[in-house]
Amino acid sequence: MDTTAIDYLLRLAALSISFVGFATIVVTLRRGLGGELSPFHLLLVRVYIEIGLIVAVGAIIPTLLNLFTLPNRTVWQLSSATAGIIAPAFLIRYLRRWRGVGPDPMPTRVYVRYVVSIIAVIGLWLNVTGALFEPSGAPYAAALTWFLFTSGLVFVQTLDEILYGKTEG
Repeated sequence: MDTTAIDYLLRLAALSISFVGFATIVVTLRRGLGGELSPFHLLLVRVYIEIGLIVAVGAIIPTLLNLFTLPNRTVWQLSSATAGIIAPAFLIRYLRRWRGVGPDPMPTRVYVRYVVSIIAVIGLWLNVTGALFEPSGAPYAAALTWFLFTSGLVFVQTLDEILYGKTEG
């Protein structure tokens, strides 16, 4: 088993759970300041928590599969297939939820993040098939890192909205 990839993923899981905890604290601060969360703010908070937990669980899947003494290639293929199914389902669901409560029109930065996320999903499926490269932990870790990074980016970009109810000007 690729111990470097496993070590990285376990650290990513810890970072992801820390992010979920921090996001939860920020929401608690918002409530402590007497603010209510709009349906849009609630959507953002749910997304932070959902992505954080998805990344954390995704980061430990290879270690779980390794317990079954599966070949390295199979571990990364199964892990990538799992993430390759969950990520697009999440992205589609988020887009639908955004349209239900989000501001119109959707900012260009959201579309850019979606395009990069689709590229990450394609990378996961290439890791499953082994078509362009030997399946390994690198594409899997890169995709999970992107998903956590983009969630953190959205968090930072919307922090004033969450804490103070301000919208971008």
